[in-house]
Amino acid sequence: MFKQKMRFIFNGILASLLAMFLMVPMAYAQDKTDTSKDKSDTFTLEEITVTAQKRKSDLQKTPISIQTVTGAELTTEAKQRIDEIMQGVVGVSSQDSQVGVSFYMRGIGDIDTGGPPVGGMKQSAVAVMIDGVYQNRGEVVRGGTIDMQRAEVMRGTQATTLGGSSLAGAVSMVSNNPVFKYEGSGSLGIGNYHLVTVQGVVNVPLAENQALRVAYGTQKRDGYISSNAGDSDLTNARVKYRWQPTDALDIVGTFNHQVIGGNGVQQSVLTYYGHWEGYDSTKDRANGCTSGCYDATMGYPAYLGHLDGAKYDQRDNPWDDGFPADIWPNSVFRHTNIDQYSAEINWDLGIGKLTMTPSYQKAHFRSNESPRTTPGGIGYNFENREQETKQIDMQLASPADSSFTWLGGLYYYNTRFTGIQGNTTVSDNPTWSYVNADPNEQTTYAAYGNATYPILDVLRLTAGVRYTYDKISQRESGRANGTVFGPSEPYSYDTTDPNVMAAVNDGGWHDLTYRGGFEYDLSSQAMVYALYATAYQPGGFGAGGTQTKKYTLDQWTAGLKSRLLDNRFQLNVEGFHSTYFNRPVQGGLSYYSPGYKAYTGYSSCGPPQQGGGPPPGGGQATADYVDGYSCYVLGGNDAIFPKLYSMGADLEINFLVTENDRIDASAEYLHSVTGVPEFASTTPSFIAANTNIPNQTVADEIYQGLVTLGKSYDGLTLQNSPEWSVNVSYSHLFDLPTGSTLTPKVNAEYKSSYWSQAGGPGGDTGVAQPGESVQDAYTLWNAYLDWTSADSQFTVSAYIKNIADKPILTNYTSEGLAYASLGPPRTFGVVLSAKF
Repeated sequence: MFKQKMRFIFNGILASLLAMFLMVPMAYAQDKTDTSKDKSDTFTLEEITVTAQKRKSDLQKTPISIQTVTGAELTTEAKQRIDEIMQGVVGVSSQDSQVGVSFYMRGIGDIDTGGPPVGGMKQSAVAVMIDGVYQNRGEVVRGGTIDMQRAEVMRGTQATTLGGSSLAGAVSMVSNNPVFKYEGSGSLGIGNYHLVTVQGVVNVPLAENQALRVAYGTQKRDGYISSNAGDSDLTNARVKYRWQPTDALDIVGTFNHQVIGGNGVQQSVLTYYGHWEGYDSTKDRANGCTSGCYDATMGYPAYLGHLDGAKYDQRDNPWDDGFPADIWPNSVFRHTNIDQYSAEINWDLGIGKLTMTPSYQKAHFRSNESPRTTPGGIGYNFENREQETKQIDMQLASPADSSFTWLGGLYYYNTRFTGIQGNTTVSDNPTWSYVNADPNEQTTYAAYGNATYPILDVLRLTAGVRYTYDKISQRESGRANGTVFGPSEPYSYDTTDPNVMAAVNDGGWHDLTYRGGFEYDLSSQAMVYALYATAYQPGGFGAGGTQTKKYTLDQWTAGLKSRLLDNRFQLNVEGFHSTYFNRPVQGGLSYYSPGYKAYTGYSSCGPPQQGGGPPPGGGQATADYVDGYSCYVLGGNDAIFPKLYSMGADLEINFLVTENDRIDASAEYLHSVTGVPEFASTTPSFIAANTNIPNQTVADEIYQGLVTLGKSYDGLTLQNSPEWSVNVSYSHLFDLPTGSTLTPKVNAEYKSSYWSQAGGPGGDTGVAQPGESVQDAYTLWNAYLDWTSADSQFTVSAYIKNIADKPILTNYTSEGLAYASLGPPRTFGVVLSAKF
């Protein structure tokens, strides 16, 4: 079956390429049309400049799959957070987590090994760049944006330019630089869920060659779900100073301050089924209830009970499970402060342009997440840490008018955490916590180069190479003395306590990644290209602190970029095939063993069967329902997929049907599958030695169970990988008698079914399967209406998103109860904008 699917997708890619070359006569004919006629009154698609490859280039001359969104569109469509900006971009899916949002491109996303990122240093598979500086925390994705020029979404690896953090792709946010004239803008937005957004920008020339630009923005909104989790409380402030002492030297210094607060994210908050109600002892299973009973309350207040019932999308309001908004237990919160200092120095040396981008970022992360059951009682995930990150990217690029384009650079990155994160157990001993005791640190050194050489006027060869060395230092988890803390309270731990583990894992990884391909001009308005590229990320630490393999990727792409019909019709197509090597199993593997429980007592690794019944793998229904079932868990870094596959094709169309009518459409076909996992160091003897099981027969049984489970992964579709993604928009511009314009736009976003789950597919049944984490195929409808004054100084924009109020599953997790993270419900509002 898998080979048949591979043949199918290859045939699809070949068909796409054939279609490209069939367009040659049309494109060539357009080049030969009479150009003597005055075309000054014609209407055309705008030219878009991008910096995807660390130098300015025309979007249609950049041989990668890339979509852009202008800053004006972000304002009028009320998209201030990066995760909002990415919604609807085909080939991109997002997944909620405890610390923010992770992006998946073409089925490839973050490495999740079943717990919080080690020291917060887990590299993203999709790099988020803000003004050329890599952002290494998921909170930033939920943070706000202000005064943006454009957003660039690059699908496919960008490893030779952006490094290992862009293994699957990248998102680049580019803000406006100061200009040498007075200008400013402001906007006020209001909407349902008590949404209020404010943005203001002032640009002031200080001298003929100096300017200052100040931008400020806030967003406040209630949470979409009944407990008010997932609310938004953002503040962004940015100051940019620009000095251009000569025509050859241009310096921009930036200070950015960001505050991300609120009641925490939606993950592990909204129950997947049933609803909360006031406690009733007759419904308590522990008091003899046999039907209509409460499920485990997962540590929520004793005066609330959770009653089994309808799945979330069958409730009258899927975002409301009855949990009171004013009873968040134990002061759940998330509060992040990020200060970043950076500069961009561009110096034209004649032989090329030297660009240096140094940055220093200091961030403070505080959080108390929602409670969950632990073997010792009720636990709360927490974090109270500071992070310092230093980066510098220095590169020399060929002159802008050079036919032979080249770029070479050096990159340094260091991030270091101090503080603690972990889980506080408050029912057995409230002064003890399981923590990752810092410092944890990662350092990266890299050198890279890329070049495009013209062999003929219409044929160019492209090549790139990057050498990267990564070093990671990790403090092992231990027990530290401390107490639960609040948003402004300190959290201390006693480093002299013998229970605090001082062992440190040190590891180093390196790789040489490269790319090579060609570009061929079918005409002045059409280009085909093909490219082979590799990518790499450093590994991690497995059982006993052993260093795991690095993660690598091979990618083939072939595409067409074209403009037809006098630049009114744009068609871009790209086919791709990626092979991902040595990725850890999402969340690890778990196998139920009655024998294991007999030796270890209580050991839970999943939810009891809802409504009673035997746990996966057998066992007594009543006892296992109450106690949780027992299984051996193999961590993600100890089980890896030697190969994963992602293949498909992207299509993008922009069409000015008339001077006032526009259609924008994009689509992706994706086929991504896993292989059979391998065990890095786990053997029956290892299991016996590390679980205190005196019976080798039980260890053998666990090992064989894990092997059998691993085989069932073969051919399983990767998470967040809809087979089809489509986005279509139609807009019409009305010219009003006053000279102003009115532009309505209708947008539809479609995705076929996929599964989304933190930690990977449910494997406890002995068969890897997505289970309850499947999101069925859906279409989201959105509508926008913009009025712009005759002088373009004032804009009023109204919007309504998710018109049908569809609940979209963005993550699923099970910790005694099954929890769902959902995308936004129906939202609507208006934005008033002015500029001068």
